[in-house]
Amino acid sequence: MKRRFLPIICLLIALWPEWLWYAQRMTDGSDEPYGIIALLAGFGLLWRDRRDVRIENRNVLLAVSLVAIHAISRPWVPAMISAILAIGIIAVATGTIRTKPGIWATFALSLPLIASLQFYIGYPLRMAAAVSAESILTLTLLEVTRSGTELFWQGNRVGVDPPCSGVEMLWAGLFIVSLLCAFRRYSMIRTIVALAVGSVSVVVSNCARVTLLFLKEAGIVSLPEWTHEGIGIALFGILVWFLSRGMEKGRPESEAKCPPLVSQTPRYLLANAAACLAIALGPLLVQAEPSAVDSNIPFPGWPEKWDDRYLETLPLTDSENRFAENFPGQISAFTTGPDKIIMRWVTRPTRKLHSASDCLRAVGFEIANERDGTFIATSEQGTYLVEESIYNEHKKWDNVSRWFWAATFQKTEGPWWAVTRMQLLCRD
Repeated sequence: MKRRFLPIICLLIALWPEWLWYAQRMTDGSDEPYGIIALLAGFGLLWRDRRDVRIENRNVLLAVSLVAIHAISRPWVPAMISAILAIGIIAVATGTIRTKPGIWATFALSLPLIASLQFYIGYPLRMAAAVSAESILTLTLLEVTRSGTELFWQGNRVGVDPPCSGVEMLWAGLFIVSLLCAFRRYSMIRTIVALAVGSVSVVVSNCARVTLLFLKEAGIVSLPEWTHEGIGIALFGILVWFLSRGMEKGRPESEAKCPPLVSQTPRYLLANAAACLAIALGPLLVQAEPSAVDSNIPFPGWPEKWDDRYLETLPLTDSENRFAENFPGQISAFTTGPDKIIMRWVTRPTRKLHSASDCLRAVGFEIANERDGTFIATSEQGTYLVEESIYNEHKKWDNVSRWFWAATFQKTEGPWWAVTRMQLLCRD
């Protein structure tokens, strides 16, 4: 019985770079800790259905082939996508990718997704919520106008800020749907449909949340402060009820009859172990070269002053220097008395331009009151008012997701400056 799990163990070893990256991201503080909940749920569901795991020769052979292709393409594939593919490969090897897709969707949601989702789709979701809120409120005869992700009514301005993008709500909704699919043993097709319906339902719910919050924040309706969170919780509860009721109407999938196991001979196990070992040693033997950064755009140099105060350069840490090697541009840090300034000169759209809030979370800061590119960051060093902006000669952005999409669709031309200023408010 134990011997038949050896191919899975070999595959897990062959995919060690993905698990190392996963562990580092889960512990660096740059993302929300919700993934651990999905991870524990995934293992619990897999343990419940452990008797359905069918480790057959053909499945393992296909998985080993996929691992080899995956290893070759790893230098050119983003780490997040690489980790998702690794989870899929293990699902193929266990023979449950078609019969237990809800479990593997749960494992995929355990990855540190929220920061990446906020970067890529945070601004589009904010824009969708703002446009929907404007349309709905206009139908109620309120003269609401919109500029970008900001709504205006009789001189009152309400911004749809990053926390209102609904990214965390989207993750939670997909997690609930994945659990329901796993418990009801949905097939691959039904799971994909359920996840798609769940995603759309979450976006619609978030648009409703932003609309209701506008009534409160603009002073149209007087509500206590706790209702800001309460409205979101109530709408999410309604959403979960809607999804669970909708999925109850569908009949659970009948249990698939498992084919008889094919015996795994010692020669087969040895060949599988040798192949996985060779793949596992690859990243250790082949030293990846840093990707080339844009060198055809001349760097103008760092400014000497900021707000009429001389800048004093701070040395970058070893990890910051390693990160700067592949950064498309230049990075430096400065002080102006008690304040700190981080400057990044960027030559092209890149995911490596992380938001200041994610970077500060990774080094132990607690973030609060995010709004219009400013927030409060607190740690043992003290409490700071942080201001973040990305700009060029023609335009300025207060959010990296908004800048990324503008740069990607060539609505702005580089290079750009990304400046994060940390003004010390008090020392703890």
